Amino acid sequence: MRRLLALLPLLATALVGATAAPPAAKLLAASDGERNLRLGASPGALVVTEAGAGAQRVRLPPDAEVTAFAATRRGWVAAGVEEPGSGAAADLLLFASRDGEVRRLPAPPRAGGSLRRSPVPLVAAGHLSGIAWLEGDGERRLAVHAAAWDGGEWQGATRVAPPGPGSQLALSGAVLADGSWLLAWSAFDGADDEILWSVRQGAGWSEPRRVAADNAVPDITPAVAATADGARLAWSRYDGESYRLLLAHWQGDGWSEPEVVGGPGTLFPSWEPLPRGPGLLFRRAVPGEWVLLELDAGSRPRRTTTLAGPPLPRPIAVERDGRVRLLLPSERPAATRR
Repeated sequence: MRRLLALLPLLATALVGATAAPPAAKLLAASDGERNLRLGASPGALVVTEAGAGAQRVRLPPDAEVTAFAATRRGWVAAGVEEPGSGAAADLLLFASRDGEVRRLPAPPRAGGSLRRSPVPLVAAGHLSGIAWLEGDGERRLAVHAAAWDGGEWQGATRVAPPGPGSQLALSGAVLADGSWLLAWSAFDGADDEILWSVRQGAGWSEPRRVAADNAVPDITPAVAATADGARLAWSRYDGESYRLLLAHWQGDGWSEPEVVGGPGTLFPSWEPLPRGPGLLFRRAVPGEWVLLELDAGSRPRRTTTLAGPPLPRPIAVERDGRVRLLLPSERPAATRR
């Protein structure tokens, strides 16, 4: 049962959407600090919109899903997975826009695996710097890989972490202010799931390590966000009765002791781009609502926005006239703030 619960976040961490008709099925938001972008995905197409600008439409291959979206200085990057079927290997799907022109990027070189999952675009100084992803011969044999992008082709594909004794899931990552790449993911260690991390400084990756001390309960679905002074990492830990949301801070060579920031049944964290820094979006099982938690520089709760509704689809956070709202793909429901 615990392993099943650990897999459920995959249904909620990769939802994207659009504002154009017909209504998008999924939504993702991105920002470079000045431009706020929204990506909407429906079967066969994605639409990227920017306030005060036109929409960009891109046709998607059949059986393709966009799962990640990032803003660049003069455009955006979208990434996902294409499942061609008929026994063909699943591959990564990458699109990049620059000055209004969209092109499909080649996938990074394969490491021999037939499955590829969870692409994470890594943007530094407003440009696509690299990508990380999971690859292997089965869902329980996935390794963590990363490659640098020089603007024209992929360079230096590296295996960050080998396959473990079980599944590796929910890859997340960010580029820090010093240019280093930071990844975190959930990995089964033979007894339960733990959150692992690795950092790339220069050309080398550090040995994967646990974020917190080993324990006998599942830790799942990490979400990393870069901040002005380092990074924040949120994930959910089972306490014997329920999952609770935890938060830790990057300290240059490791993480602070995690602190509990969510009550019972808090799951599926992600970081939403907001003008004052990333907001922590998560699901609260009871009473059945999405919660956006805005934090101050000391990670103390500053403001909370909630939206009642089912686990799917996942909303995004938008700010208009100084007011934050949670937006679903096909409607604009009222939100409450506390």
